[in-house]
Amino acid sequence: MRRRRLLGALSASLVATSGCLSTVETPSFRGEESRPPLAREDFVTDDENAQRDAVVPNISLLPVSTAAGGPDDETARVAPAPGTETVDEERAAATSGNESTSSTTPPPTVDAPDRDLGKQGLYVTDDFWRYRTHVHRYALDEVTTTVFPTEPSTDTPVKVVVAASVYPRGGLVDSASSDPVRPESSAQQVTVPMDLSAAPEGVPLQYTAAVVPESVDRTDVEQDDLYAFMETDPFVVTDDHIERADRRGQLDAASGSAFEREPVEGGYVQTLRGRTNGRSWAVSYLALESAYAAASLRSRGRARAEYVSFELLEGAANEIAEFLYEAAENNGFTGEFERIQFALSFVQRLPYVEDSVSSGYDDYTQFIMETLTMLSGDCEDTSILFASILESEPFNYDAVLLEPPGHMAVGLLMQKDFDGFAYIYDERKYYYVETTTEGWGIGQIPDQYRESKASVYDV
Repeated sequence: MRRRRLLGALSASLVATSGCLSTVETPSFRGEESRPPLAREDFVTDDENAQRDAVVPNISLLPVSTAAGGPDDETARVAPAPGTETVDEERAAATSGNESTSSTTPPPTVDAPDRDLGKQGLYVTDDFWRYRTHVHRYALDEVTTTVFPTEPSTDTPVKVVVAASVYPRGGLVDSASSDPVRPESSAQQVTVPMDLSAAPEGVPLQYTAAVVPESVDRTDVEQDDLYAFMETDPFVVTDDHIERADRRGQLDAASGSAFEREPVEGGYVQTLRGRTNGRSWAVSYLALESAYAAASLRSRGRARAEYVSFELLEGAANEIAEFLYEAAENNGFTGEFERIQFALSFVQRLPYVEDSVSSGYDDYTQFIMETLTMLSGDCEDTSILFASILESEPFNYDAVLLEPPGHMAVGLLMQKDFDGFAYIYDERKYYYVETTTEGWGIGQIPDQYRESKASVYDV
């Protein structure tokens, strides 16, 4: 049962504030300058956006790099693609209207097959994907993938499973798998026949491709079965071919001192840099565009604590928590409390942006894949993100949302004796956690909230 209580000492001097604390360099957003006033029917729908049938699992993000920086190194160290050693400084760009492009080409140690641009279909020419196992051409009747020996790194036979579904993450249209192939010393192309002849014209679709062990049933692929995974951009069926779909709301490339975002086929390569306990870190991941699009379409008719509950039960919380837990270790933060500090630093490093700037609405609460893809949020968004992470495996901490006047933060029940500012709730101490500004530790509270009462929300 969720409860809402007003807690804290009587306010000696309540400071009127605008709420969240931080204003920093921010990424750019959608091209829309404004939106019309929001009606309730824009928020609440009779049913949620349908989830993709379980041919391949719904994945929200894929690790790209969790490489540590040096003691004084503020430069991101993004791990090169499998089978590569360094990142080429030369920038390449393809310009065909049927191609998806990005930059940063690493020199291969394993040759990629030639890209045959003569066949009908849509081509993936992003430098990011060139030396990773990926879909490189997709059409109405087939999907051709390039499988590298380092993805999968196995000597046993594998197969490529492809699913076509309504975008984003809607019903299944078709699925198929390749014949078994044995990884070789060089990259090889594997083609999977598809049949979209019955697909409705004009409806956005998407291919999802996964490399799995030969023994796995293609109708029941689990996340642990995946050797490699990729989603294509959305497309539509037109007459006897496919065309790229209009992608309203697609995010632009952006960069700043703390972050980088680069659109690629199927998602956005994101890098976030920061410091924890005096040590620099850099984390990179691929945020899948379908996860972001599906999150942006969900109804908003719910309390903010229910956003956390949704993420824990149906959303991306566990996936993101596991990613950050591993990223903490890869960056040298191996102790239990160090991992929590790292996760907090990661969330605090996200630029603060008011709802009116990021969404065009005065009050718009984001799901966590919106926050992680846009690389920004306000106090509600970062509090929902941090509470979702800490409540999930493998962190497993009890968290609540705290709402002092005009603000939102997280309350964390520490598992050992701890010093700091805490609210007593159900005879337990929930230590204040500020999620919007760097440098605030667990149990440290800004002066303007120290003497204020706060509402507490179970999640």
